[in-house]
Amino acid sequence: MRNKLGLNNEKLFSVEKIIVTTKFIFNNDIFSLEFLRQLHLFLFSDLYYEEDLAFRELTQEEITYIEVLFNSIKEVCIREYNNVDMLMETLAKFWELQIFKDGNTRTLLGYLSILNKAFILNLDIDLNKEISSSPSELNSQIFVNQK
Repeated sequence: MRNKLGLNNEKLFSVEKIIVTTKFIFNNDIFSLEFLRQLHLFLFSDLYYEEDLAFRELTQEEITYIEVLFNSIKEVCIREYNNVDMLMETLAKFWELQIFKDGNTRTLLGYLSILNKAFILNLDIDLNKEISSSPSELNSQIFVNQK
């Protein structure tokens, strides 16, 4: 395939990664409650009715807190590149909120998988794990081994 910029393969790969990631982020607003809701629906809609996949009733205080958490995730992904510990701490806080009636772990693992690919975090994510104890142990329980 010819590229419009006339770049060689190595340089093209770097530029392509930046352009595609940027478009993905700004086109999909992956740092939003709506994106998480859509991901939850995508993951579970073959099994459950849509009305059963809604958020639990969230207070305005919780919604504001969730926006702060998304800003923290954005900060980690864009400015604190590869700060896995900070990302895990933020995702643990999300998990503690239990914003969905069920399926919070799978949805957050799916979300982490998307972040992993979009920002090339090089994490080995176990999508089949369950959280069996405190969410403060998310890093060791579930997700990551940095490659």
